[in-house]
Amino acid sequence: MKEVAPKVHQRQREVPRRIMEVLNSIFLPDIPVHGIENLEIAQKLVQDNKPVVFIGNHLSHADFPAVYESFRRNGFPELEKTIPLQGPRVGRILAGKLLIHAYNVIRVWSPYEEPKNDKEKQKLLRMNREALEFVRFDLENGYPILIFAEGGRSPDGTLQEFRPTTTNYLFQVKPTTVFTFGIKGTREVHAPKQILPDAHRVDIAFNTPDNMEEIRQEFRRTSSNKQELKEKVMGYLRHRVYQSLNMLG
Repeated sequence: MKEVAPKVHQRQREVPRRIMEVLNSIFLPDIPVHGIENLEIAQKLVQDNKPVVFIGNHLSHADFPAVYESFRRNGFPELEKTIPLQGPRVGRILAGKLLIHAYNVIRVWSPYEEPKNDKEKQKLLRMNREALEFVRFDLENGYPILIFAEGGRSPDGTLQEFRPTTTNYLFQVKPTTVFTFGIKGTREVHAPKQILPDAHRVDIAFNTPDNMEEIRQEFRRTSSNKQELKEKVMGYLRHRVYQSLNMLG
């Protein structure tokens, strides 16, 4: 595992991180956090080298910068190490390239993009295989992971169905603790196809933790096959994100 880890970690750069922090101070001026006591639990788990995953709704390229700032501004240095999973589209724009280098993004193939030829099929397989390896390494070495389980930004701002394949990442290391969250306001910061961002308040609510091994065992008893189990687990987590959004009103 250790031989693949440098490939992802070498992308992190201090200069892009500092640039993003300056931009975040301008375009993300106010980020009230609800359920901050749950971040205290997450920080303690990471300090004890326990695997932690954050799962939330996806509205904008500004989502992860906002989540990162919610950690940084509230004094959770261990959570600042959180690494997001993002699809290939994020690297097609300048701001996306900055995100990749600033936050050490793990690239995954978007479930909404079909490979157009054999070369892209091979790229899909390689990208997703490496992503699983990176996630396993990071969770085993004190790096929380952030996943947007809808598989892409919501086209209309509503919570979309969660992708069952997300469970492949959640069950890499046992027992993984998941913290679901809801985020609002980032579409006003940077909407799809918007070139320049706008300054806007963003609200984030973090829910109480879930032990993924306990959740899997609970749904395994009522599932007839692996696919049904994945769908039930992700349906449960989607409901937990919905609860988080309701905390924001």
